[in-house]
Amino acid sequence: MSDNELVLKVRNLKKYFPVKQKEGKRNKKAMLRAVDGLNFDVKRGEILGFVGESGCGKSTMSRTILRLISPTGGKVYHCGEDIAAMSDEEMRKRRRSMQMIFQDPFGSINPRRSVSETIRMVLKIHKICDSRAEEDSVIRNILEEVGLTPVESYWDKFPAMMSGGQLQRVSMARVLVLKPEFIIADEPVSMLDVSVRIGILDLLLSMREKHNLSFIYITHDLATARYVCDRIAIMYMGRIVETGPTEEILGNPQHPYTKALIAAVPEPDPTREINELPLKDWTAEVGGEDSGCRFYPRCPVGIDSCLLKTPILTETAEGHKTACLSFDKL
Repeated sequence: MSDNELVLKVRNLKKYFPVKQKEGKRNKKAMLRAVDGLNFDVKRGEILGFVGESGCGKSTMSRTILRLISPTGGKVYHCGEDIAAMSDEEMRKRRRSMQMIFQDPFGSINPRRSVSETIRMVLKIHKICDSRAEEDSVIRNILEEVGLTPVESYWDKFPAMMSGGQLQRVSMARVLVLKPEFIIADEPVSMLDVSVRIGILDLLLSMREKHNLSFIYITHDLATARYVCDRIAIMYMGRIVETGPTEEILGNPQHPYTKALIAAVPEPDPTREINELPLKDWTAEVGGEDSGCRFYPRCPVGIDSCLLKTPILTETAEGHKTACLSFDKL
């Protein structure tokens, strides 16, 4: 695949944090490897999903990609350009093309600004319009596009007067008004009522089709991942352990952690027997080691070499890669 087909190219991305010791002291050698050597690509018009339990590094990865926090190591290329090497001014301009939809619309939107002023502030910061009349026209169009109609009903509303679903549409309008090429959606429906989730997901998909947008979609929910994602990457303690086309991953999981995630999904069948998850243990230490498989303490098929050798992503089917030394034993 040529770089021209890629919107995002991530190579060996790392983000480490020093671990506090007793009495608040820091040990420079003790590091929390929140993101530890990620490699992946996002094609133009593609939605790549990242799935994993809380604390596996998904949100840290997203903030590092957008340079909201600085990476410890690795490269992030957006449309062929290394954003880690950009100056603050160059990065400010680049942010028009790289945006993020946050999980909590109540926390990510200023409660003291109305809907129209929230979007107007974005236009002013990026100097998109030449007059207030032009701003009003752009705001009106984007509110209609995200389904906040009639526009007059929402123009002067404040966040406290709106539902979670309506606020998330405002968040999406604030992002889409910049006409970005790439968006990270960090669990955009997890805080919303089930009844309104499908509307937000359909809006996301329609925006992808209309503007040929590329997404990283972060979620815990395999059902929504199946609904919106073209490919899925399974994360565990800072590393990708399995990746491939969505239906291939969910229909033919190879890594024991992926199988445990799928087994944990409840089924609407009261007669179905509830089985224990295929995990050896519920406890896992914070990853800080340089080698070995981090899933080994919980793995039901772990072998001795898992303690010594770090598994790497290996193709087990077309486009399907797994980082496991004993995936064929489960």
